[in-house]
Amino acid sequence: MSAVEGIAASSNHAEDKIPGWNDAALEYVLNYPEDQFMTEDVRKSAESQGFPIPPSKRAWGAVMVKAKKQGAIHSLGMVRKSSDESHGTPAVLWEKL
Repeated sequence: MSAVEGIAASSNHAEDKIPGWNDAALEYVLNYPEDQFMTEDVRKSAESQGFPIPPSKRAWGAVMVKAKKQGAIHSLGMVRKSSDESHGTPAVLWEKL
């Protein structure tokens, strides 16, 4: 399974388990208060505010792709994640448009 297929499967699974999750998550991204952010930042913020947690964190990737396709955000390139569990894995730094 490719990364794109995995992200799509995660998104579909999130929607199956939590109907309306994808639209709500997109709305959360569009209203995120920071101009620059990583997906991890949005996810952690959402979880801290009681936003429903999808079965896989990869579901957030599909939300970011959709926001990008809508022209709401764009990539500034790759940076290293800050969380301890990610071990500095590179990830996209997003910027609102």
